[in-house]
Amino acid sequence: MLFRSNMKFPNPSLLRETKIGFTVSELLEYIKKYEGLAFIEVEHFNTYFGYLPVRDKKLLFPIGTFSGWYNFNELRFALEEKAIIIKKVFKCFFSLGMRSPFEYYIDFLYKQKSEAKNDIDRLTTKLLLNNLYGKFGQRKKFQKIYFRFPPFQQIAELSRQGEFFEIQTFGNDREDLFLIKLNKKLEYSYTAIPSYASYITSEARITLLKYLLLKSKDFNVLYCDTDSIFYEGKIPEKIPISNKIGEFKTENKKITGIYAPKNYTVNGKRKIKGVPKYAKLIGYDKLGSEIWEFQRYVKTHSGLRKIKNRKTGENYIDIKIIKNNYDKRIVLKDGSTKPIRLSI
Repeated sequence: MLFRSNMKFPNPSLLRETKIGFTVSELLEYIKKYEGLAFIEVEHFNTYFGYLPVRDKKLLFPIGTFSGWYNFNELRFALEEKAIIIKKVFKCFFSLGMRSPFEYYIDFLYKQKSEAKNDIDRLTTKLLLNNLYGKFGQRKKFQKIYFRFPPFQQIAELSRQGEFFEIQTFGNDREDLFLIKLNKKLEYSYTAIPSYASYITSEARITLLKYLLLKSKDFNVLYCDTDSIFYEGKIPEKIPISNKIGEFKTENKKITGIYAPKNYTVNGKRKIKGVPKYAKLIGYDKLGSEIWEFQRYVKTHSGLRKIKNRKTGENYIDIKIIKNNYDKRIVLKDGSTKPIRLSI
């Protein structure tokens, strides 16, 4: 699916908090007139698909009673579909809606990508499009600090505590360097506007859910990922198929097995997130989990934070255990699924 965020956003410079004692009735009126987000308690009715996400170690779309922060756009959709009722309001931020600041950027780059005459230009514009909105929700995972002379005391303390750090020098003839360490505060980067990233994410979920709800005897939904739907049967006419932004495109892929999120067999080959194509299945553990082996090398400090005692560019053998455990929904005896029920 190619997604174009031409909906309205909350204006980050005008967002303000509602008064203490803000009621459910008042929130329902604000959802109609404004854009924003609210921390609420909801009762989600017994629907086949969950409409609102809950993060409990993993991301779920449950039914039942639960609480969380939700954007007005996803609350509007869930209320219109009569999937939820709002029981309590704890906090709320709102503003008048504003047009998407990304329309021209997306339209311009997508045209450039479509008209690219070589692979380099096509890849460049694709990366610029793919890496757009995530930057607005990016947190600073690392601190990069410049020192005129080596900070031996800090380095010794980081080593003593077993914390990640990396030293970047400018050559053997210079004493100054960069010290890279984890940012414990996990602050948002100065370019971040989380409301942009969050609103695009929830709008994409709404778009997917609208088409998942077309499930019928002729269109059986098997699996849904970030921007795709796996199905069997005939595509309903209501699902737009083209290469235009905001519409789906079909791919000639035959799915013969779905084992867990981002873990399936496509065109006879396993595709597992975090496991490269060249990995080898070398066996199973006592619990029946798959053991995959592959060679990799440390590319950047983002890899080093997970791998101790490794140098940039070093090759090593990695092992990944794949449990093939689908735990996003309840799996019934006949292989069908239903949403997990939560209660407060």
